Amino acid sequence: MISDTGEIRFSPDESCFSFIGENCAFFAGKPSEVLMKSNTKIQEIKSSGCRLTEQFSFAVKNDRIAISLLTLDGKNLKESGHLLISAIGRSGMDGAVYEKMPDSPEYSETDVTRISKEGKLYLETLEGTLYVEGEGIVSMYALDVYGSRIRKYEVKSEGTRKIIVLDGDSYGNFELIIAKE
Repeated sequence: MISDTGEIRFSPDESCFSFIGENCAFFAGKPSEVLMKSNTKIQEIKSSGCRLTEQFSFAVKNDRIAISLLTLDGKNLKESGHLLISAIGRSGMDGAVYEKMPDSPEYSETDVTRISKEGKLYLETLEGTLYVEGEGIVSMYALDVYGSRIRKYEVKSEGTRKIIVLDGDSYGNFELIIAKE
């Protein structure tokens, strides 16, 4: 299903939901298998990915992911030079036990599953590559839980495409700066 304005897309068959607004974009679900074309190489790179906007896309290793992109300078996504990216993968407890409960009169029309939350709590971090299309000098930083910069990422260029590899070693919040040349 796609909204009348084209901003909201929901596809149970593809297991994903996305929203693209003026100042933010969001994707949640299973990244689709896409072919990412390289500007300097002839071959195409097969990957699981999601395109948040024409300018921002991800090729990810996570089988489920939620990614949001929010402008921090009050400008729209196409013009913004200061953005916040938040991304998380699967979460849960690694030792959780799921037990289907026997039918009972109070739950006769639905299946009931009891979940025993055991083991360690986990939250997958984003693993993959961010592609930023367009002119400008791109910088990206991992942020701690307080929004302070804790790591600067290497940014490679292929023509007007900027490539940032995310190794999954950082928390799920990133600051992206695009300085116009």
